[in-house]
Amino acid sequence: MATVTLGKIAFAWRGLFDPNFSYAAQDVVHYNGSAYVCTVDDTQGVLPTVTAAWDLFAQGARDIASGAGELVFHDGSTLAALTPGETGQVLTISAQGLPEWSILTVRSGTKALAIQDAEQPFMYRRGAAVMTDGSVRWWGRGENWMHGTGNQTADRSYPVSVAFPPNTPAIKYICGAHDFASVAIDANGQFWVWGQNDYGDVGRGDTADQRVPYNASGNSSNSIYGKVVIAYAPMASPQNYISHMVLCSDGTVHTCGYNGYGQLGQGDTTNRYNFVQVPMLSNIVQIARGGERYTSCYAIKADGTLYSWGYNAEGQLGSGDTTQRNIPMTLPYFANNSIEIKRVGGSRQYAWAIDTNNKLYTWGYNGYGNLGHSGTSNNYSPTQALTNVADCNSRCESYHRTYVLRTDGTVWATGDNSYGCLGVAADTTDRSSFTQCRINASTPLTNITKIIQGGTGSYNYAVALDDEGICWSVGYSGNGQLGRGTYDGTNYYFAPVLIHRRRVVDIAPLGTGSEGGVLFLLDDGQVYQTGYAGEAQLPEDDSENISVPMQVIF
Repeated sequence: MATVTLGKIAFAWRGLFDPNFSYAAQDVVHYNGSAYVCTVDDTQGVLPTVTAAWDLFAQGARDIASGAGELVFHDGSTLAALTPGETGQVLTISAQGLPEWSILTVRSGTKALAIQDAEQPFMYRRGAAVMTDGSVRWWGRGENWMHGTGNQTADRSYPVSVAFPPNTPAIKYICGAHDFASVAIDANGQFWVWGQNDYGDVGRGDTADQRVPYNASGNSSNSIYGKVVIAYAPMASPQNYISHMVLCSDGTVHTCGYNGYGQLGQGDTTNRYNFVQVPMLSNIVQIARGGERYTSCYAIKADGTLYSWGYNAEGQLGSGDTTQRNIPMTLPYFANNSIEIKRVGGSRQYAWAIDTNNKLYTWGYNGYGNLGHSGTSNNYSPTQALTNVADCNSRCESYHRTYVLRTDGTVWATGDNSYGCLGVAADTTDRSSFTQCRINASTPLTNITKIIQGGTGSYNYAVALDDEGICWSVGYSGNGQLGRGTYDGTNYYFAPVLIHRRRVVDIAPLGTGSEGGVLFLLDDGQVYQTGYAGEAQLPEDDSENISVPMQVIF
């Protein structure tokens, strides 16, 4: 019988790799957590990672995952580690086909995606939320068509759905202007307006009120026609002199409505009943505004140039004087010193900016020491107030105070301290320089990611959100707005808001005067609310205030 030589047809396990051993083809060794097969006879002293003599036989996971709870997966070319997710997250597949942790998204009319914009802190006796299915809910006071339901029912004690036309894209953003107007932006970047229309701010070409949402982007007479709106700039005071300002994806800025102080940026003080593009502005990346009637406007260009225009009686334009500007102009201080700005904000009578080196500048009215420098003297030009600043909140109508979030997660405050609202010490003394906020006399407030403020007159309060989803509140709580289980008027230090076993992901203030409240968006889509209940600002039947967060039932 003929003999057929098949050669070596079986793998031979040789154990741990030995550089002094001579390996034959198909010998298999263990090296650095993986197995390798030799491909060349008489291989000696050649590491298994050298592909000229070895092939990877079985890849191990040693040194791929090093932390507790990490998962090992193949990323298309090699093994990689996925770090553990957070509580409430589930393992999903990304658009690239790779595993990732995410919050399970359920499109629902009972779970919220977003709440009222905190940059408009004077929502008069009403609240709003965008649901995960893209619909919008309003509740509370119904005057001036702000619910968008076609009527002015005195109050809605349970949330009602806004009457957008069929086939409207999902809504992504909602904001109300005190007691007079509502705006929304949909997923396609269309801008919707409804409510009172005394100054033509709906953008429909007339001054008749708008009872249900109107698509201003769909009107070819508006300069936003055919453009994608990406941001809206709310106003920071409760008056019915409505104008609107939006930023489009092409870097242009557009305005409409009341123009008594040149806030539309058109070179005059004539109201506009349709949206018009603001001249001289291009490549804009952020917009902001101050008060609702006496409006100061701000815009940042991609290269860090800051523009301002509009009302300027307290020097809030930062132009070095108190002269009104009807068209955008650069701020001389920043231009002359080659300072690039990355963030800007306005209050009713003063403003602030953060440069690319995280320095904070403030200017304008300073009667309460709210600028954080210069005692209580007004400043008509930007002056550096603080370093290492991540964000700032000055959204107050009167009794001015300013809160700063620094890059280390601490919060500092200056200005009016009615009811202990600054949270810096056990007193109600105003501050004229930034002072660190605390949870008691010796312990600072830390790990904060967002700070908001509410109240008008002297009934001021603030709420901070930390990186664990816990909220901290301070100041006036006569109607329970702090959510700490107390109706005490004065609360000197920040203390936790009483929300059990859920993470808060966003916060927004509601109400005016002493009638304050707070909206809390939770990580599972629930919305909670505290504080004043009149006219169903708190959506329940008996208009009873509450001093701990109550679930809003959608």
